[in-house]
Amino acid sequence: MTAHLASRGALDAWQGTVVTATSFRSRSLYTAAMPVAAIPELSTLTRLKALANDLRFEIVRILAHGERCICDLEDLLDLPQRKVSYHLATLVDAGILTGERRGKNSDYRLERSALYSLSGELLAELLNPYPELAARLTSHC
Repeated sequence: MTAHLASRGALDAWQGTVVTATSFRSRSLYTAAMPVAAIPELSTLTRLKALANDLRFEIVRILAHGERCICDLEDLLDLPQRKVSYHLATLVDAGILTGERRGKNSDYRLERSALYSLSGELLAELLNPYPELAARLTSHC
């Protein structure tokens, strides 16, 4: 079975993580199965874009209160599974959520540390000295 998974690209050479055939079907679950250290670093703006959608922001608010199955999210949001899955995949790809397959269901949880680091990075980038402004002593107005 390992040879079959490796031929499909499911063997993660960075950490040696083997993803099951059922979780390999979903890109978001594959990302969630990788160790956090193996997920490439994303820019602050990329992660903010993932949160800049009303529906994705609502998903994060729901998951801030605890782990939920995708079927629970469908009911709470009153949306079809494909739409919820799309937005969950975007949040997982941004490192804000993690997902885990349990039998036929997929459970998702908020990565609080990702939000904390995002807020710190945002403040650092906003408050970082802006060299072009420092070089100007007077305003053009």
